[in-house]
Amino acid sequence: MPRLAPRRPGAARAVQNAPQPPLGHSPLLVRVLQPSVEPVPATDGLIHLAYMAQVTNHSTLSIGLVKARGADPTATPPYAPTGTNIELDHKGKDVAGEILPFVHNDFMPIFDTSLPTASGGWMVFDVTYTNPAQIPPVLANAITYNFTDPTTMAVVEKTELTDPVPVGCVPLAVIHPPWSGMAGMRKTAAAPTRFTTAQW
Repeated sequence: MPRLAPRRPGAARAVQNAPQPPLGHSPLLVRVLQPSVEPVPATDGLIHLAYMAQVTNHSTLSIGLVKARGADPTATPPYAPTGTNIELDHKGKDVAGEILPFVHNDFMPIFDTSLPTASGGWMVFDVTYTNPAQIPPVLANAITYNFTDPTTMAVVEKTELTDPVPVGCVPLAVIHPPWSGMAGMRKTAAAPTRFTTAQW
């Protein structure tokens, strides 16, 4: 399993130097909730960048979410795709690019691809890599959505880019098994198999 340095020097500087998303009017407001995203190597052999974004539709249009992916602002061209975004719900269904409404049942969460007017929710990301060298110093998101233009009644598809966020700024706590109360268990039995980013 690859090992990562607990702190990536220059991440904050990389955010300042990264190209900013183009300005423009968008019906979507997207905001990553964490000041930085931390790479976590897991026992599945992948390095996970797990985080949440708040997505709000502030327009009078109903919006359909098509897909969401990680984007590297420092790539050539800027904001090129990076990593593989796979997020599973409590039933094992891939809900990457779908939204969990603000008002939901924590015990039976239902993700959706539709965002009605004046509504919002949480979008969960789990961008994965196979090698630490693949991880960019800053990370953004590209969220593709569509809506019906009320003037032409044509379906319009657009992609919204989020502001870059630094990657790997906070040292991670590492817990080694066996933990207290597990003295009689094998170490492999006490080790976690895979972390989850969801709320359930």
